[in-house]
Amino acid sequence: MDLQKDFLNMQIAYEKNCAIRCNCSYEELKAQLDRSESLFGTRYLEGSPRHENWLLWVEAWQAAKEQAESALLEQFEINNKLVEQIEKLKDQAKDTERLNFLLAGEHIRTVVKRDIENDDYEVVGSHYLFTELYWIDGFDYYENTSAHSERDAIDKAMIEAQEQSQ
Repeated sequence: MDLQKDFLNMQIAYEKNCAIRCNCSYEELKAQLDRSESLFGTRYLEGSPRHENWLLWVEAWQAAKEQAESALLEQFEINNKLVEQIEKLKDQAKDTERLNFLLAGEHIRTVVKRDIENDDYEVVGSHYLFTELYWIDGFDYYENTSAHSERDAIDKAMIEAQEQSQ
């Protein structure tokens, strides 16, 4: 909201409050204050009780506005923290699902390196469906990384297992 509109809203609220306290209609009071502004250049004559009340009203209005903005900012920060906590809980739930998947079956592959001359194999490592090994011409092998992380690899394996079961 721009300052001019905010000031006008504050002024209208003050004058409506004054009308209630003066036991007159807002329109009558507004007409009188418009006339005062055209004659004297101000709606509330300095030193008058209405002017003093106006200064207090402005101060209270600004304090309330700051308080509302502060509360809104605080609520926004709380919402952000809740979103972060929800994301962490979702990640934990997904990790639990991954662990249950791994514990449910044989999903760990051992990757080997073949020594052609001695017809021997050397274990390179065990991975969670992380690396796929392809033999080329019986002499060389090609490793294809199926995912960027072990979590991604497990997710891929879970999807493949789900598709095979359907």
